[in-house]
Amino acid sequence: MKVKEVMTKKVKTCTPETDLAAVAETMWRRDCGMLPVVEDGGKVVGIITDRDVCIAAGCRRRDPATIPVNEVIMGEVFSCSPEEDVREALQIMRQNQVRRLPVIDSAGKLRGLLSMNDLAIKVQPDAKAPEPGAQDIHVTLKAICAHRPESEQPTEAQQQKRDKGKKPAAESKPLGSQRTKRANSQISETHPPGVFGTTLQKTNVWLKEISDALHWDDHHKAYHGLRAVLHSLRDRLPVSEAAHLGAQLPMLVRGFYYDEWKPTSTPVKFKTPQEFYDAVKANFTADQNVNPKRLTEAVTRLLTRHLGPGELEKLQSIFPPHLREIWLGAKQTLDLSEYV
Repeated sequence: MKVKEVMTKKVKTCTPETDLAAVAETMWRRDCGMLPVVEDGGKVVGIITDRDVCIAAGCRRRDPATIPVNEVIMGEVFSCSPEEDVREALQIMRQNQVRRLPVIDSAGKLRGLLSMNDLAIKVQPDAKAPEPGAQDIHVTLKAICAHRPESEQPTEAQQQKRDKGKKPAAESKPLGSQRTKRANSQISETHPPGVFGTTLQKTNVWLKEISDALHWDDHHKAYHGLRAVLHSLRDRLPVSEAAHLGAQLPMLVRGFYYDEWKPTSTPVKFKTPQEFYDAVKANFTADQNVNPKRLTEAVTRLLTRHLGPGELEKLQSIFPPHLREIWLGAKQTLDLSEYV
């Protein structure tokens, strides 16, 4: 299987002069976590991720609208070609611990983007060699998620060397009409950029729905409940399906969904629904008196409303018949407050 058969072909990009507020807004509007950085001639000179934006804005204590991309990117691009075998692209991801690769042709022009999401959705789990399958996804995710030793992190001297020669923010090239178009969405000390405000709002809606269903008045408790059930669901799913579910969650929820994930230990083989509920209760540290079955029902109904019944049916089909009881609550509308 070649990269061009799996990659995303329509890719939004930015330039080295684009500011981080504009990058964040583009990521929000396009529901993506990375943008290739392209010069006027079409050459890819780097990539920028949502993590890069967050860390740069937080550590530099500056308005993201004043930080150009060329202050943040390192200039090293790990990529693959359209004609390359998918297994070779996975090897590049493993070696460099990256989830996405720009797809660049022999002329250095961007042709698409290959991500773990593309592979999780399009690769068949039971594929046989030489086609990539679930095992290849599993091994790659394991390598990507491995913690890097501190010795591999850039030292202050190395960082200064990388930053040397980059234009200061005051000398950055103005963006003209691009700035004008989003004049009302400029970041201030009291107003977060759209992408962060939106994902925070979505997450709060989810937590409120759980709190309302269980008659809780504590969103922190609802957060722990959502996290506990999502972790138990994630750990029961094969790696590729777990990644597929994660890709559909709001960005903030996605962050704690992947927290402490150990792909090498999954899927966990629960023998009975009660074992699943026990795992939920073990993951839920906010209140050991909670009824994990009703908590699971509240979360599965939430997922059905926001992800759609089609996704629910797909998830149900992955679970063995003896565990499908945990999804029954998603089809009910009973008041759960008396159980929790």
